[in-house]
Amino acid sequence: KRIRKKDKTKVINMVKKIFEWDYNERVKESEIVTDKLREMGYDKAANAIERDVEFALTYKGFPRGHWKRIRTTNLSERINKEIKRRSRVVGAFPNDDSFLRLAVSILMDINEDG
Repeated sequence: KRIRKKDKTKVINMVKKIFEWDYNERVKESEIVTDKLREMGYDKAANAIERDVEFALTYKGFPRGHWKRIRTTNLSERINKEIKRRSRVVGAFPNDDSFLRLAVSILMDINEDG
């Protein structure tokens, strides 16, 4: 079931705590959070945390200066939007290779700018 409005702030704060700890404490904290969520009747949210917490925290294995770029999808979304914008101008592509050439040239442009 979905998280009720009255519980949203409490659940958000519980999940945020997981991100504040080092690895060993994080494992304990995520177990505590999942147990509390199950007590509140949010089994689906607890299962999602158990399943995905390590993937969500992968960025913490890199230097702190890289964290924001790794944990957000802004860069990949911007690239996808740019490829979509430029491919609309072309319309129909004669084959897959022509689209691939356009996508690679867009990526090269972004790399040179960035």
